Amino acid sequence: MVRSAPVTADCAVSASFATDTHAIGGSVSGLAGSGLVLSLNGTENLPISGDGPFLFATQVDSQAGYVVTIGQQPGAPTQVCSVANGDGTVGDDDVTDVLVSCVDALPDLSLQIDDGREFARYGMLVDYVVTLHNAGNGDSGVLALSGVASAAGDSAFIRWDCFGAGAGATCTGEGEGPL
Repeated sequence: MVRSAPVTADCAVSASFATDTHAIGGSVSGLAGSGLVLSLNGTENLPISGDGPFLFATQVDSQAGYVVTIGQQPGAPTQVCSVANGDGTVGDDDVTDVLVSCVDALPDLSLQIDDGREFARYGMLVDYVVTLHNAGNGDSGVLALSGVASAAGDSAFIRWDCFGAGAGATCTGEGEGPL
């Protein structure tokens, strides 16, 4: 603190203040390839090339909020990365505990076949709905379904349609013959 003598006439006073800022960083684990980009407060993007520590160039004011997100998931190989401790308020020290964990993007497929009936009479036409669901975090790639009809003559009456494919899923629209 600087003190002056009593002011008895006009004078000019100059003051300057420094803002208390802190670095935001942490560590990345499990990254197998390239393409991961982290984002700080939606304004700074930081490409990450491998496992280990990272530090954003932009410093954040003390008592201000920060959010670290995945700006781009890695693509070679395809992985899914998540952020822990990625948001909060900057205190009196640098933030060094942001954790980014990456895992391989794998499909988790389940197949369900349903005819909507409890029983069918002999000679009755029955429609089956075959549903393939992917609850995983990766694409299944090329997938082929196959099945065998109960009798050799039944396969001539098999017809299939693809419907309800969403979120980028694709399949051949329709066909006849063995599924």
